[in-house]
Amino acid sequence: MLRKSFSFLIAFTCAIPCLFSDVKMPAVFSDNMVLQRDSSVPVWGWASPGEKVTVDFAGQKKETVASQDGRWLIRLSPLPASFDPRELTVSGNNKLIFKNVLTGDVWLCSGQSNMEMPLSKAMNPNEEIAGSAFPSMRLFLLQKSFASSPKSDCVGVWNECSPASASVFSGAAYFFGRQILKDMNVPVGLIGTYWGGTPAEAWTPDENLKDIPELAHMSGKAAQIMSQDVFEEMVKNLKGTRHIDMGNKGEALGYAAVTGDFSDWKKVPMPDRIFELTGVDTNGAIWVRKEVEIPASLAGKDLELHLGPVDDYDVTYFNGVKIGSTGNEVENWWLSFRVYKIPGNLVKAGKNVIAVRDFDDYGGGGFSGTAGDMYISLPGDEGDKISIAGDWIMKYEIQLDPKTLVKVPRPPAATPSVLYNAMIAPIVPFAIKGAIWYQGEANAGRAYQYRTLFPAMINAWREKWGQGDFPFLFVQLANFKDRKDAPGQSDWAELREAQLRTLALPNTGMAVIIDIGEANDIHPRNKQDVGYRLALA
Repeated sequence: MLRKSFSFLIAFTCAIPCLFSDVKMPAVFSDNMVLQRDSSVPVWGWASPGEKVTVDFAGQKKETVASQDGRWLIRLSPLPASFDPRELTVSGNNKLIFKNVLTGDVWLCSGQSNMEMPLSKAMNPNEEIAGSAFPSMRLFLLQKSFASSPKSDCVGVWNECSPASASVFSGAAYFFGRQILKDMNVPVGLIGTYWGGTPAEAWTPDENLKDIPELAHMSGKAAQIMSQDVFEEMVKNLKGTRHIDMGNKGEALGYAAVTGDFSDWKKVPMPDRIFELTGVDTNGAIWVRKEVEIPASLAGKDLELHLGPVDDYDVTYFNGVKIGSTGNEVENWWLSFRVYKIPGNLVKAGKNVIAVRDFDDYGGGGFSGTAGDMYISLPGDEGDKISIAGDWIMKYEIQLDPKTLVKVPRPPAATPSVLYNAMIAPIVPFAIKGAIWYQGEANAGRAYQYRTLFPAMINAWREKWGQGDFPFLFVQLANFKDRKDAPGQSDWAELREAQLRTLALPNTGMAVIIDIGEANDIHPRNKQDVGYRLALA
């Protein structure tokens, strides 16, 4: 038990200096945090060797001395849940004061893109975001990072749950936390650590892969990757090879106008990777247009235009008026679903015109979603949807030669253990109630391996935390792709079975969502029911 309780110390690396003039703490300790109720709470950090460190919180005062390598750890005695904001003070040669600290239930929220999908992309986003002020729920979002060996710290900060902080946080985790807050009536802390497209082995410690014969071939891969500093420097240098948008010329040429001569525009099916579809090896700027019929019942009403993801940057017009744009100020902008408000004063019965300028700075570009992603609806998808998929017309504004470009590489986030090292290890052993997990798509096709891998990851996390078999709740894969009338082979069905078998582990629960997926979207927007079903578990 002693080995488990202090196993996190092994994860500390030489990236943290051995000598400190001041007491320092990892990022997971900040103002607005939630400490786990009814649990022994580890508080840790770094100081000068031999320096006395004192922790004061809620009437408890505990002391220790930093070890020769500058590390220290104090455990607070269990405390009941409390909505009263208090201060946690850590004193040594200096003093750190953490304000607005609550005690309640802390949940680790991890997985791939369906966990990462923010509240702003869930169903009814405007309404949900507007009602997301819950001061007793706190959110900590880890910055994406990877590492070849376990790190001792991360980048992130605790925030009260508000429209600003909730909109960019995991939608599934938010709805789970909101339900826990309601049902349990205790403060809730959510630690978001997720990365789209990543397999379970990336989140599993190397030594736990090495110890299992079926997984041992994955061990040692993390040590072979380049450091994140080297990767970021390489990407920074390569960004100079991207084309630069010299400005929107098409608007002045009437490409967004309601009327004009468009006889030389080419018909294209939408959505599609238009830069590749044209058969011309170019980057640059294209314009696409479509006339859409709006029924009289919607005339004069505020509507929403859904385009799906646009690669790379778009400016979108409705009846000649700009209604939205997305650039690289948005993370993963080339994957970001475009949803723009159409003001009611622009909406008329009968023919209306949508025009989109898409600038692609390297690689293939265009509209990369599905037909189901492209529609007009009332806000929050209320009522019937008007599909805008199908035939559009397109014209180049400018064509650019891509042959001089060097494609920016993707980070090695799928490498075994690299995300455990950078996005789990730094928060061990912060006391938690349990974990929720939404992942599996990236391991579909390897379901029999997942039968071993997924339980191995869960057991590894429990061992590292040293809290016994804390609750681990996960989401089974949703229904996806067209329904088949007859049974047949299915990688996703096999993966669901592997997830089901994982319930053999103690204190696990599975949220079944086979009924709320979307055939044409691997990222179903109904995250409300996902969070609710996790909370039921």
